[in-house]
Amino acid sequence: MSRKVNNENKSFRGSIVYLTSMEKEALKRAINQYLEDVGGADKNSPFAQFFHEYDEGPLSSAYNKLIK
Repeated sequence: MSRKVNNENKSFRGSIVYLTSMEKEALKRAINQYLEDVGGADKNSPFAQFFHEYDEGPLSSAYNKLIK
């Protein structure tokens, strides 16, 4: 089963995804909420550490693309 998931992830890489304006706004709100939650968490908590290690860069990039 993991092979299938890996193949699906690879096929998505580089794909163009079109979003409606409502979807873009929802994603911006979700990213902002995540940032607020991380900002309110203890910086040494597993939640904050996970964010900084895995999500901070990709979400910043995604958000910048959404606001263009």
